[in-house]
Amino acid sequence: MSTFYMYSDGTSIESNVDILKPAWERSNFSKSEVIGNLISVQIGQEVTKIEDGTFNQCKSLRKVDLSKNLLIIGDSAFCNCESLEELKLPKHLKRIGSSAFSGCSKITELNIPSGVTHIGECAFQLCEKIKEVLISETVKSIGKNAFSGCFDLQNINVLKGNPFFSSLDGVLFDKELSVLISFCGGRTGSYQIPGNVQNIGEFAFSACSVEQLVISNNVITIKNNAFEECSALKDITFSKRLKHIQNNAFNLCESLTSVNLPDGVCEIGASAFSGCRKLENIFMPSGITKVGEQIFSDCPNLKKVVIPVQFQGDEEYLGLEEDQIKKIEWVK
Repeated sequence: MSTFYMYSDGTSIESNVDILKPAWERSNFSKSEVIGNLISVQIGQEVTKIEDGTFNQCKSLRKVDLSKNLLIIGDSAFCNCESLEELKLPKHLKRIGSSAFSGCSKITELNIPSGVTHIGECAFQLCEKIKEVLISETVKSIGKNAFSGCFDLQNINVLKGNPFFSSLDGVLFDKELSVLISFCGGRTGSYQIPGNVQNIGEFAFSACSVEQLVISNNVITIKNNAFEECSALKDITFSKRLKHIQNNAFNLCESLTSVNLPDGVCEIGASAFSGCRKLENIFMPSGITKVGEQIFSDCPNLKKVVIPVQFQGDEEYLGLEEDQIKKIEWVK
């Protein structure tokens, strides 16, 4: 069966290929005309691969029938197809590229079929209306930020036979529950990280709506951007064994007012608390040996800052304003 492209003016274009390339390369329309007018695609059974960017920015595309023999969906293949309402991934699919469906804000349901082994970075980022994600037993790798910005997402569930990933109470972890990979953007209220967790992964809570957080005492590392843009986060209880807070870990947590870091923390990465505009008080323990630049930039409401004396003279490097420097309490 051929592939058919349907346009808003009633035009239909037929194509007979096994690898789909950008839609404007196979029509008499310009790129801008395709992006604005393509409304439906029926992909032929001979198609096994959709190339990178094939339907990128096709904002009027409402319906896609994917080939049952499709194996690969390339990077950004359907990125920002904001009118696409339904997504049924074929059973033979193996690979979903980076940002493949990023910004498809009307999709509500996502089932990753058995056979898929790879989900790329940002693959479903900003699919705002997805409520549930089901990950099959064959998935081996999931890129960072794969589900960030899914603001209605309540549960990520992994089939029990998967040897690489697991889910607990609808949250995505590695198999051993030692790394928290992805929280759900639609959840509010409080959350207590399970006791087995040692690392909070990159972008794990990015843009989530959680308000209160208890980080269990086995957590050692908070990875880059782990809580970035958690604008509702007000209160954090830190792990007593915490050692490493990496770059941008709490960047733009605009509701956070106070941070009391445990004594074991030895590293704070660049911009870790930048943009925390309501932050008033922060305590940094004396054992810290490494800090990144601008960790307190754009924190205009800081009233009390307790900093180890070894960083005296690095105030501007830390992102502190002149009036804030006067409020520093140095500790040995």
